[in-house]
Amino acid sequence: MKTSTTNAVYYYEVACEVIQKVLGVSRSQMESPMRNRDFVTARRILSMLLLSRGVTTSVIGRFMNRDHSSIVHLRQTHFELIKNYEEYERMYHRAAALFEPHNLCAEHDAGGPWVAISTHAKNAEQFNKRDYRIFLYESQKKY
Repeated sequence: MKTSTTNAVYYYEVACEVIQKVLGVSRSQMESPMRNRDFVTARRILSMLLLSRGVTTSVIGRFMNRDHSSIVHLRQTHFELIKNYEEYERMYHRAAALFEPHNLCAEHDAGGPWVAISTHAKNAEQFNKRDYRIFLYESQKKY
């Protein structure tokens, strides 16, 4: 089911906030043309969060200054990474836990939508930046 444009914009803003909290990658970095591994991982997780809400690949591509086929590729590689890399799986599930509808609040105050962390999200396994660097190192060895 496709999502309306208004909802897609809202989901994009909230997903960017979630990615900022979980991975420390800003919205401008995700929208930039740079192919830094951190940015690509952030784009991949962001795309999957939006796809889970029914936002189309074309709309996601427009938000991130990418072609829709790039989003399709990110989706395909997401499933491979989930199967093979525990650290990526943990990052994705932590972001997804923060992005769940019952964890979001629609406060539009000064900085836009804020993410309300419910007890479910608070109990999510803490993300460790050191583990993320190890994940990046390990994933580079495979390619």
